[in-house]
Order: sequence, then structure tokens, then C-alpha cells
Amino acid sequence: MAVTGLVKTIKTDYPSITLRSAKSFLWIPQENTVEYDPSGDTAYLLHELGHALLHHDSYSHDIELLSIERAAWTYATSHLADKYNVDIPSELIEESLDTYREWMHARSTCPVCHLNGIQSGPRLYRCVSCSATWSVNEARGCNLRRHTQGNHK
Repeated sequence: MAVTGLVKTIKTDYPSITLRSAKSFLWIPQENTVEYDPSGDTAYLLHELGHALLHHDSYSHDIELLSIERAAWTYATSHLADKYNVDIPSELIEESLDTYREWMHARSTCPVCHLNGIQSGPRLYRCVSCSATWSVNEARGCNLRRHTQGNHK
């Protein structure tokens, strides 16, 4: 089934969720809206619908985002794939999760010594090796920026 055909069915099944054509797949909790790419893979549509049905709306630490992403994929495969007759290959899921793992790794890499630090708060990191601290931008849809703060060894 093509994305547009599946969208019609989902709109009927979940009238409280807005589905809007866009250039990518995205869950926007503030608008209760799933954006979808009409030429994209139906698996991604079900993944974003999983976010909506699980009421994912925020996270404070990057590791939470990875957990939320895993939960949405699990919900899509265990509750939605059979219902909508959509095949969701495990390779696709792992490739998607890898992008978040790579994103987390980049954010946690110390801009001073290039070792991995730990997240100390929302968008804040600290290096256990050189004691540098840095902040990061959201960077999920744009280039990552890291800004060092304070002193370091």
C-alpha cells in the first residue's frame, strides 16, 4: 500500500491525529500532527504514528530520545504493521536507530580532547578526561554545534 492510501485509512482510524503531507516523516506533538512524505516508505509513517499513539512529547537527555525512538518502532512493529499489512524490516529499524546513535556520539564527543563525555543536563556535556564542558544545539535537523564553556585541564 502506498503512503497516501495508508494515510486515508489512518485518518479514518485515528481522526484526532492530523496527518499532513511534507518532505519528511515527523511527529509534532504540540500540534498532534504526523507529517509524512507521500513518496516515502510506509514503515516510517507507522513509526511516526507510533510516537503519536504513545503520546511522545519530550525528553530531557539524549539517551531518552533513543529509548523513545525504539519504543515507537516497537509499537509500529507489534501493533500497527499487521493491522495495516506493512512490512517493517529490522534492518530499516536498526539503520534508523543508528542515525540517533551517531547523533548522540557526535554530541557527546569532547570538542577539546575528542573523547566522549557525559551529559550533565539538557544540551550540556562534561568531559571526564579533560574536564571541559560544552553545550550543544538541538541539531536533529541541522548541523551540530558544540560550544565550550569555562575552564578545562
